[in-house]
Amino acid sequence: RFYAFDGFSAAVGAPTTHSMVNIANNVPTLDWTGEANYTTDGVNPDSAANGSNFTFRVKYMDADNNAPSPIQLYIDLNDDGDYLDVNEINTMTVDGGDGNYTNGELFTKTLALTHPGGASDGVLNYRFYASDGTNDATGSPASNSTVTITNNAPTLDWVGSGGYTNDGADPD
Repeated sequence: RFYAFDGFSAAVGAPTTHSMVNIANNVPTLDWTGEANYTTDGVNPDSAANGSNFTFRVKYMDADNNAPSPIQLYIDLNDDGDYLDVNEINTMTVDGGDGNYTNGELFTKTLALTHPGGASDGVLNYRFYASDGTNDATGSPASNSTVTITNNAPTLDWVGSGGYTNDGADPD
């Protein structure tokens, strides 16, 4: 609204009443980084042995140049179909960049993952989450993708001494 005073009284008229201004906020987006090993997903490697490091990367863009608040990696570590456990939500960090979110900034997180006890196949869902404080980011990385943690089967062998060189009983 506008206000004016001529020294004797306040101005009247339409400009003195409250008016609303609608400021549009563009929805931020998430995308794969486009780097080698990150063109169709956000993790490298896609599959590795139990306890290996997996590096997750994603690109955040906002046409209004709003920084993400927050940007997170969700991993369904207990394979229960949700991301509610506090250990399943990981804050990502910006990887260099110039602070210009209109052209996109890369975010990263490296984690050592272990084979999930409840998942016989070792496949875990993950996805990325970001918000500009007003809208949640959209894009393929905001949907579930998978990472595989392989669990090499343990091996048994004969003791190799005494009566246990060819079998597990002595005497036979």
